[in-house]
Amino acid sequence: MRVAIIGAGFSGLALSYHLLQYPSCNVTIFDGKGIGAESSGIASGLLHPYPGEKGRRSWKSFEGMQATKELLAVSEKALGRPVADTGGILRFIPSSEGNTFLEHEKVYKDVSPIGNGWFLLKSGMTVYTSLYLEGLWKAVSSLGAKLHTLFIDHFNALDEYDCIIVAAGAGTLGLLQMEVELQQIKGQILTCKIPEEHSLTNSLIGKGYIATMPEPGYCHVGATYERGFTSLSPNIQTAKELLYPKLSLFYPKVVDFPIEDCKAAVRVARKGHYIPFVKKMGEKHWVITALGSRGLLYHGYLGKILASAIVEEKEAMLPEELGSAVIKNVVL
Repeated sequence: MRVAIIGAGFSGLALSYHLLQYPSCNVTIFDGKGIGAESSGIASGLLHPYPGEKGRRSWKSFEGMQATKELLAVSEKALGRPVADTGGILRFIPSSEGNTFLEHEKVYKDVSPIGNGWFLLKSGMTVYTSLYLEGLWKAVSSLGAKLHTLFIDHFNALDEYDCIIVAAGAGTLGLLQMEVELQQIKGQILTCKIPEEHSLTNSLIGKGYIATMPEPGYCHVGATYERGFTSLSPNIQTAKELLYPKLSLFYPKVVDFPIEDCKAAVRVARKGHYIPFVKKMGEKHWVITALGSRGLLYHGYLGKILASAIVEEKEAMLPEELGSAVIKNVVL
C-alpha cells in the first residue's frame, strides 16, 4: 500500500511510524516547510494527563501517555540521547481549585501536594520537542519513509497513492470543508534566558507555563491563546501583555527574564470540547486534526489506532468520539 501523509508534525510522524510497522506499507510525507515547522515544532513539550485549567484527567489519557512514552523511547534510541526530562512537572493551583488534584492523589497516585498551592505531577515530563521530532524522523526515515518538502493544495496531485491522510494541523482547513466546528488559535511562546541568581529545575504550570529546555539557563514561556487574530507573525509586545499577568500569579520573577526569541504558530481545536477529530473521508482519504494543545498527549495513541484502521480498512476501529462530524467536500 502506497501511503501519502500531508503534514510532518507530531501526528504525521507518529502515524508514519505505526504504518511502517506493517510490511505492506510504503510511506511518503509531504510538508512544504519540513519536519515540525509549524505548531508541533514550537510546542512547550509539557506532557501529563491533566491539561486544561480545571485539571481534570483527560479522555484516553492513560493510553495517550503510554503511546507517547513508546515513541519517546524510539526517538531517544534513534538520536542516541535523551529527548525529555522525566523528573515531573510542578503545577500551581489556587486553593479554591485544589480539591481536584487532591482527588487525583487518592485515585491515580501520580500527584503529590508540596504546599502553598503547588502540586508535583509525578507522571509529567518535559519533552524537548525539537530533539524529539528530530529523533522520531530519524527513526521513521530509517524504516523507509520519504519526505518531500512540497505544499499540497489539491488531492489530485497524489492520485498515484492508495491512501492519503491529512495530518496538516491548521493547514487542514485549506484542504477540507467539514460540518464540524473548528477554531484556529494562535499561540506565541517566548524563549528566555534564566538569570544566574534564579534556578529552574522543573517546568512550572499555572495559568500559563515556564518550561525547561535542553540548553541550560534557558526556558520557554507561554503560551498565548489568541482567537480572532489578524497576523500570523510573532509579536513580543503582544505576547508579554497576554502572558505576564497570568504568569505573575505564580512566578512573578519571570518578568525579569531577558527575552531571546518569540515564535508563533496556529493550532486547530474543536469548539465545545477538546477531543480530536479522526475520520475516513472517502474511498482512500482520511483526516486527523484538532489535537489542539494536547498534541503530545494524543499523537502517539491516535497514530497507532489510525494505522490499524487504515491497514485493516475498518473505520469502526476508531473510538466513536473521534468522528462525530460529516465531511462536506474536499478541495480538488
